[in-house]
Amino acid sequence: MTPGITRRAFLRFGAAVLAMAGLPPDRLFAATSGPGELDTEAAWQLGRAQFGVPLRSTPIWNAPVLRWIPPEASFTILGTVMGDRPLAHNNIWYLIPGGYIHSAWVQPMAYYGPQPTEREIPEWGFWAQVCRPYASARTAPHRYASESYRLYYGTVHHVISMVDDPAGGSWYQIYDELPPPTTHWVRTQHLRRVTEWEFRPIHPQVPLEQKRIEIDLAHQMVTCYQGDEPVFATRCASGAAFEFEDGSVESFTTPIGEHVVLLKQPSRHMKGGTEGEDDYFDLPGVPWNIFFTYSGIAIHGTYWHNDYGIERSHGCVNVSPEAAKWIYRWTDPVAPYEDDYVRSNRTVGTPIVVF
Repeated sequence: MTPGITRRAFLRFGAAVLAMAGLPPDRLFAATSGPGELDTEAAWQLGRAQFGVPLRSTPIWNAPVLRWIPPEASFTILGTVMGDRPLAHNNIWYLIPGGYIHSAWVQPMAYYGPQPTEREIPEWGFWAQVCRPYASARTAPHRYASESYRLYYGTVHHVISMVDDPAGGSWYQIYDELPPPTTHWVRTQHLRRVTEWEFRPIHPQVPLEQKRIEIDLAHQMVTCYQGDEPVFATRCASGAAFEFEDGSVESFTTPIGEHVVLLKQPSRHMKGGTEGEDDYFDLPGVPWNIFFTYSGIAIHGTYWHNDYGIERSHGCVNVSPEAAKWIYRWTDPVAPYEDDYVRSNRTVGTPIVVF
């Protein structure tokens, strides 16, 4: 079955979907902006090309290519349109100055501008989000130090200290929990402090037994329910089976069944596979993780693609960073701000049904 929500399923969402109808159809979710946040519509002001992408004259897959936009280039997104389907599950195109690009390999971003330096670092530190297309993490706090990682927009990191360099630059030290634990240095103006308000739970008055998440693999949809009422929905990209160069196939499909939230982390450095092979990945700062199996399967934000509606992950349920943040705040247990993680079990974790 082609991924995508059916008319019958769409009508099932009722008033909740109508409230979200003003948002682009590749994501449907409720806006909950507050101090220090931009509203959800503002999150599509800019774009970053995750790979080289063709700029076309019209939103049609074989329309003339006006030019190629190189990887890491950023640009203004003027609008979202429904065009031809170069991918069977995705007909979302972005209008940018000069033409149209398909959405699959463009990361939508909000514009925050250079950030003020937080000079008084609390004892525990604070959470921060990369607020530009990318930022260099370096091995020491100066611009000539080697780059340890390239950190992309939307990734979340734990700031633990700040220093000034002799040239007048200011740097945050961020903690990286990937064994062996280490730290990196990032220019302060490239990180936005995530406020405690942004951790405040959504609808905390709703009893645990009234909340549940349904993940529909056939339609690649994640829907949050309070009783029988859907309050939030977003397209996703779940686990897939991968064929490698030697012809072998390995399945990473998302496990079907009844689960619960077992662990929540605002940030996770995910790494796996064999370096140099097709299955290798090394992803620092994966934002807003909601784990629901002991093998490490989670709903989490994704910054390395923007292609939802199809199986494509190593088992996890990829959603946009904005959607992951909403789900993180809505699910139980409540995650305190000054914690790297919070554990859960079947008595306190929001149920998650995968089918």
